[in-house]
Amino acid sequence: MKPSIAIFIFFLLVAVLASFWSFSPAFNGEFILDDQSSLHLNHSCKTLDLSTVLNPDRDSPLGGRPISNLSFALNFAISGYDGFSYRVVNWLLHLGGSAFLYLTLRAVISRDRKFDLKLEWLVLLLVSLWACHPLQTATVPYLAQRTEVLAGFFSLGSIYFAIVSFARSTRAYPWAIASFIFCILAVASKEVAAVVPIIIFLIDRAYFSESWKDPLVRRRFFYLGLVLAWALVVYLFLGTGARGVGHSGGVTTWKYLLTQSRVVLTYVSLVFFPYPLVFDRGISVYGATAADYKYFALLVALVSGALVGLVRNPKRWLCPVLFLVILAPSSSFIPIWRQPMAENRLYLASAALMIPVFMWFFDRAPRATIGLLVVFLFGASTYSHQRSQLMASAVALNRDIIMKVEENPFAWINYGKALMLSGDLDQATKAFEIAYKSKSAKAQAAGSLGMVAEVQGEYKKALEHYLEALKDRSLIVLYGIRLGTMYQRLGKLHEAQGIFDRLEQIAPNNGDLFLFGALVAIDSGDLDLALARIQRAQTLDPLSPSLAAVQMAVHYARGEMDRVADLAAKGNKEDPEDSRSLLYLALTSNDLQSREYKLALIAHGVVFRDSVLIRRSIISELTRRGLVQEARLANEKLNQDLAVLDQAQTPVELK
Repeated sequence: MKPSIAIFIFFLLVAVLASFWSFSPAFNGEFILDDQSSLHLNHSCKTLDLSTVLNPDRDSPLGGRPISNLSFALNFAISGYDGFSYRVVNWLLHLGGSAFLYLTLRAVISRDRKFDLKLEWLVLLLVSLWACHPLQTATVPYLAQRTEVLAGFFSLGSIYFAIVSFARSTRAYPWAIASFIFCILAVASKEVAAVVPIIIFLIDRAYFSESWKDPLVRRRFFYLGLVLAWALVVYLFLGTGARGVGHSGGVTTWKYLLTQSRVVLTYVSLVFFPYPLVFDRGISVYGATAADYKYFALLVALVSGALVGLVRNPKRWLCPVLFLVILAPSSSFIPIWRQPMAENRLYLASAALMIPVFMWFFDRAPRATIGLLVVFLFGASTYSHQRSQLMASAVALNRDIIMKVEENPFAWINYGKALMLSGDLDQATKAFEIAYKSKSAKAQAAGSLGMVAEVQGEYKKALEHYLEALKDRSLIVLYGIRLGTMYQRLGKLHEAQGIFDRLEQIAPNNGDLFLFGALVAIDSGDLDLALARIQRAQTLDPLSPSLAAVQMAVHYARGEMDRVADLAAKGNKEDPEDSRSLLYLALTSNDLQSREYKLALIAHGVVFRDSVLIRRSIISELTRRGLVQEARLANEKLNQDLAVLDQAQTPVELK
């Protein structure tokens, strides 16, 4: 076996073991932050129909990122909602990106140096340190980080293939084509990859060309092809929702630029001293103080110096300029007002800073540098292991965020949602109320308070909160469904049908919309529409946890008792304690004396979440089985619920 092959295999073993140790606590962790929006609420990834998959919901975290959405769709087709498999894929993509980074560094460094064993070790340890750096902790546990990891994988692949094509005197075009394809895939994974053509051009100038004009003359068709990626970025970006980008949050370009001056310098310090790490700093970063002007002046001086240095000595100043280029999409003129600072944006940029620093030390003390890198790798992987443990729990992660950045309202909302899922409604309410005081998070906090009120049976309060949440356009589908469902359950069928009709035009690929819209159609008496909607919901999201219950309701309303009994028996077999399966077994059974069926009927006789038609059927069944007192109580509860809307507001128009 050749030494280079042996070293590369050893690199793979080191990188795999170190990265596995770094991320191992998170493989079986909980869904956190945008994971719900990226997977559970992203109905375009629940099918393999490319016309749907490649056009994700515009307000989703995957909006305008069709390749990332395709990866989620493939993942979903294999494992559904099992978070473990998504994290394994994230990890494998991260390892793939590490391999491309290794090959890229080796190809570039070999232009000036002869590779010996020490240099092999240096490159190996540098890439391993990058792969296990605490700044990369979100790579595996955070499903939504798939966009960054996938874009990084394709970006590094595009850069490596371009370098190979530059170095070859013959048959370079297959590598150039591969570079172009990977560049397009990177841009379609996440728009920040738009800087890849610039990165390739700068590397070409530094290591393969004698002048700035030379690359554009010798490889003009290659670069013309790469520029097409920018047209794709514009096309994809125009098809997305606001997603916290632009001036809708009241942040001016100048204020954002001032803030980014401080943020970029903070990024530099975090690469070498990753403490404290805060997963979501939110809008707390803002504050155009006198210090920001000093940071701005310092950054302008550093950028100007780097650009002058690049012109005079492209090789020496390449990496510092690449660091700035990689951060440019998120740290320049376009405000990402909801999250002006995010450590995951250093995914690729961190490598551009670490490489020249350690190369400088290596030239002066090779053995000491390698020893230092070994120590750093051990420390980094241990710290990342601890961070992965934290990120495995939604409650623990969000608690850590608000302890470090108490003034982040969106962190309070996420903390409240995690508490709500754990069953602590009182503490969840307090967290939402804190977020509600912030103007930027008011609508989102109102919707969250509405969910708590609905669970607690305070339906009028829930309606008021949902109506307030609907003032935010990005929340129309989520809280429009909840509002329409509440009106349907309380007998306001005309209002409910109007909401769902409008929502179908806004989000035609939302499975929950058709799922709960089927219940509206049942109570409205349009059973054909109910069947059509449930079939559409099954196509869009076949693994929805609510699908079986609504299917049984639709078939029950249509009088298809054999079908209901089959679905109920199947559900009961999969989970003997599933109350919905027991309910429909009770409704389709003539066993009047079955204790578990009676208990199922009694329990659901007072449940607000069932449709009015189903609740009335339950009351009739309770009476038929001689449970007169229970039937009377269920009827009283139904009448109380139907009276809740008497003084409620009329639903806002959904635009």
